Amino acid sequence: MNFWETLELSSLKHVKNNHVAHPGKN
Repeated sequence: MNFWETLELSSLKHVKNNHVAHPGKN
């Protein structure tokens, strides 16, 4: 994987984790 793919995957994971942690927020 290249740098940008890794960065995109980690930010997607981060967004998912935030959504799970704070379901009331968009």
